[in-house]
Amino acid sequence: MNYLLCSVIIPAYNCKSFIVSALQSVLNQTYDNIEIIAINDCSTDNTLQIITDFAKTHDQIRVYQNKKNLGVAKTRNRGFELASGKYIALLDGDDIWEPDKLQKQIALLEKTGCDFCYASYSYINSTGIEISSAHVVPESCAFFDLLKENFICCSSVVLKKELIER
Repeated sequence: MNYLLCSVIIPAYNCKSFIVSALQSVLNQTYDNIEIIAINDCSTDNTLQIITDFAKTHDQIRVYQNKKNLGVAKTRNRGFELASGKYIALLDGDDIWEPDKLQKQIALLEKTGCDFCYASYSYINSTGIEISSAHVVPESCAFFDLLKENFICCSSVVLKKELIER
């Protein structure tokens, strides 16, 4: 099933200590038809240089720099405009994925015909040690469920690009 391109949008702001781990977790995916859109949001540390250097040896990574700090939501929106995949996955610059995340979620979307899916997640410390039990999310939800609690973590989302275009 690795024939459908997935665009991975990574907004990055002052995440020099974590950005290589985030990028590597995408490159380590069992689903390998990916493009990585890394957008530096005017970091004041050397995040941009780290991304740029890392991208020199990985053709899947496209590096962008915002002209001014837009914040994470507008930076993601810019990523949506730049994405060319059938699917879009979101990953924050200080998060990492399990190696089979995209494979499982894209297979689910293809099997069900759904436009959007999300996954459970864990919180880890800076050395990768889990600091709380996994946050297990419900299998499905309705709009009113999300008004009570937004349990969807951005870095767990995969969606069809056409959903954004609508």
